[in-house]
Amino acid sequence: MILVVDVFYNDEGAKSVAGVFETWGSQHFYKTYEINIGNVEDYVPGQFYKRELPCILSVLEIVEEEYDYILIDGYVFLSAESKAGLGKHLWDALAIKKPIIGVAKNYFKDTPEDCVVLRGKCQKPLYITSIDIPLNVAKENIMQMYGNHRIPNLIKQIDLKSRS
Repeated sequence: MILVVDVFYNDEGAKSVAGVFETWGSQHFYKTYEINIGNVEDYVPGQFYKRELPCILSVLEIVEEEYDYILIDGYVFLSAESKAGLGKHLWDALAIKKPIIGVAKNYFKDTPEDCVVLRGKCQKPLYITSIDIPLNVAKENIMQMYGNHRIPNLIKQIDLKSRS
């Protein structure tokens, strides 16, 4: 099983959503989870993980299935110096370590060229980073995900679910 998670912020706080699916080529979620969080940290530039991480950990607490991988919307590592991003902070916070793959839609300064993935006919890349799984394997997994567009369908669906 594979888990994808996303967080959306609103006037009441945040909504954290997780979807569990069976294989990299799955077209549908096995099950989804969501939790509303009322008290959310303010955004502090350069410390986004302090806002996002508690939301992700909250939804992970209610996931019933065992999963082998976690996909996040963002970076595991930032720049060529491998500065800790959201994914690395998540990995550090997990009691039971799971491989984490970061799927970022926007370029972060000094992101290495080997993090780039082009999906579908789109020439705008995704930026893949990972921990506890080789980068080339993480990139292959994202390429195998269902959908003909830049963003795999299940990642797009979890994003939309977090906003609804």
